[in-house]
Amino acid sequence: MPGMKTWIACALAAVVVLFQCPLFGAASEAEINNLIAKYEKLQDAGRFDEAIPLAKQVLKLEEDLRGPNHLDTAVAANNLAELYRSKGDFASAEPLYKQAMGIWEKALGPEHPNMASGLNNLGLLYLDKGDYASAEPILQRALKIREKALGPDSVDTGSSAGLLGALYYYMGDYAKSEPYYQRALAIQENKLGKNNPQIANTLNNLAALYLDMDQFAKAETLFKRALAIREKAYGEKHPQTAASLNNLASLYRNQGHYDLALPLFQRCLKIDEAILGPNHVDVAVTLENIASVYEKQGLYSKALPLYTRALAIHDAIAPDHPDTARCLDGFAEIYDDLGQPEKAVPLFQRGLNIREKTFGPDHQQVADSLSFFGLHYRSQKDFDKALPMLERALKITENASGPESIATADMVNNLAMLYDKKGDYAQAVPLLERSVKIYELRRGADHPEMAHILCNLGNAYREQQDYVKAEPVLVRARRIARAYADPDNEDMAAILLHLGDLYTDASRYQEAEPLYKESLRIREKVIGSQAKGTAETLESLARLYTKMDKPKLAEPLQKRAEAIRDKTKSPPPQN
Repeated sequence: MPGMKTWIACALAAVVVLFQCPLFGAASEAEINNLIAKYEKLQDAGRFDEAIPLAKQVLKLEEDLRGPNHLDTAVAANNLAELYRSKGDFASAEPLYKQAMGIWEKALGPEHPNMASGLNNLGLLYLDKGDYASAEPILQRALKIREKALGPDSVDTGSSAGLLGALYYYMGDYAKSEPYYQRALAIQENKLGKNNPQIANTLNNLAALYLDMDQFAKAETLFKRALAIREKAYGEKHPQTAASLNNLASLYRNQGHYDLALPLFQRCLKIDEAILGPNHVDVAVTLENIASVYEKQGLYSKALPLYTRALAIHDAIAPDHPDTARCLDGFAEIYDDLGQPEKAVPLFQRGLNIREKTFGPDHQQVADSLSFFGLHYRSQKDFDKALPMLERALKITENASGPESIATADMVNNLAMLYDKKGDYAQAVPLLERSVKIYELRRGADHPEMAHILCNLGNAYREQQDYVKAEPVLVRARRIARAYADPDNEDMAAILLHLGDLYTDASRYQEAEPLYKESLRIREKVIGSQAKGTAETLESLARLYTKMDKPKLAEPLQKRAEAIRDKTKSPPPQN
């Protein structure tokens, strides 16, 4: 659930000082400077609720001393907007950004470079809101202003290109995102040198893109280069270095290399706690990431206290922020994993409420919350509650991202698996076939992400006893999963399990046995010997031996699976 600390490194900081003008009195100047120093310190600590009243005082003083249309008033309005945006209060931030831009446009003209800064800040707000349609023309206009005023190869022009790369990344349009990121990187390397710390931001963003494209080798190279730059520039114990460690660790986690990910996350945590303090929001995010590794390994009792602490930090800083909603969803999933669904429900509900309040009822993040909540009810076989949530999530995603987007394909897959669990394969199979077609269209027939979707479709055919269709689909999924950077992955384990189930159902026992054994080996390695997935494979292997009339082999496997189920309080799947 948790992701990287911030994939898209913000290309612009708040416009702190654009002009140095004498104030009307030394006392007023000292008062404003003192207030700015205080709120910037609170802002750096993530204490936005405490910083905002001070920034409001600065804006009021500037308006009283200089007037509502002065350039310094614009700076104060912009900086207050930055605080609101950081807090997740987009409704309060937007009019302040527009106030600042109105002043700059009137005083400096619509093509002035400072207008581009204001446009970029407003574009970032829309990007944070997920309002990509509003963000795109604003960020494009900012880029054109800078290209005309500063030249096509200026550092600021590169920053604007990077923001457009971020926009298209979030939109899932990787073909458009990559050239903007590459342009930003080329400009920065040419103007700033290849080891400038600013380049690390762009390297991280481009690496994140490659990670989502499953180009792991490219992503790892860029993450490592960004880490080396930051270690050299800031030292090994700096928050920027910690952020790079976090990103590299997230890559390894997503690849299933938990042994590589965990020590990097733990090193990141030590740095953030030492430099930022134990209650900083970055500490909370790293705690979530460590917890997610434990969850992947089936070590739910280790994950639980980390989520408890992370949520306490988020609640103390910004209880209604979308980051808090993300933490709530992850926390709720741990309770599901522990077999305590009654504790998960209020956490999922609160996360959904936060996102609906922040973004409105039809935003993609709301769809994500509905999906998490619906999957919870699906796992509890409460299909009456799960179905409307997953249907609403799909409808929102189709409207927000388009009917043939990857996000839509994922929502279609979630709904399909609900029908699969209900045993309604007539509904499940067409949805899974739709999801496969979208992935083939958007990612290609042999993309690594195809393995998981094909596995679901092949298993649905198997459950329909349509073995003629099931076998080639599962074999294709296995071939794709073997091409992963590390073939010992959870997708491969699931594919082998379902292919083994198919052969067991077809009484092809000799072919099933090695598949189950290989699935078990992978799952014990990747998710651990006490994980629910491991219990699932043990149960299938025990079922095979029972059918083969080998009770001495079946019984210990079944007992071991039952012990895992008892520990996690999860029922066995229906075969």
